[in-house]
Amino acid sequence: MNTQKVATIALALAASVTAQAVTLVSSQATYVQSGSFAAQNFGSDANLLVKNYGTNGDWTRKTYIAFDLSTINSSDTSSALNLRTAGYLGTYSGGLHTFNVYGSAGSSWSESGTTFNNAPGNAGSTFATLSAPMSLLGTFTISSAQVASSAISFSSSQLQTLVNSNLGGSITLGIARQTVESTGNTIVHRFVSDEGADGPSLDVAPVPEPATMAVLAIGLLAIRRRTR
Repeated sequence: MNTQKVATIALALAASVTAQAVTLVSSQATYVQSGSFAAQNFGSDANLLVKNYGTNGDWTRKTYIAFDLSTINSSDTSSALNLRTAGYLGTYSGGLHTFNVYGSAGSSWSESGTTFNNAPGNAGSTFATLSAPMSLLGTFTISSAQVASSAISFSSSQLQTLVNSNLGGSITLGIARQTVESTGNTIVHRFVSDEGADGPSLDVAPVPEPATMAVLAIGLLAIRRRTR
């Protein structure tokens, strides 16, 4: 096979891999709030709120997001959760805040019926965590420069495993803030919900097989030789 044909095949394979990448919008999303708000639902809100107040008061919030994977059938994926910040409530004195991301199979909860009292994995958990069936997938941070309106992307091997294990089904992701602020009217982080534009999304892209990568390498080498 001549170098031109090898290069053509390599480019065609690269194009096919790229074409399969998809971005899924969330199928449902809401936040829940502690204390006297524990039985209240916030599914229709335009923003998803997260705060760790650190006590049994009214002000801790956690966020839940579901994704439908029924259209994804690739056996290997590289996944990333995308969020957009939407400013904040309360008083912000600056600094870096850390968030825990949790995940579980399925999405049997309801956007219009989920509360702090019945949210998945919330019973018996601390204000910074979620418990079974939710498991920790990793963390991300938000700086003072990212609070107003910034794209936040989270990925981890645990998220990839969760997606791969539930292809054709659905998953639930939960976000709880690790950083505690319990003095006065401190910051509540806000993210755009699926009720508004630019809400949560999940990037899912096939990971090329080793054989595909080898052909791509050969094709690139052939192109390099032809351009000398």
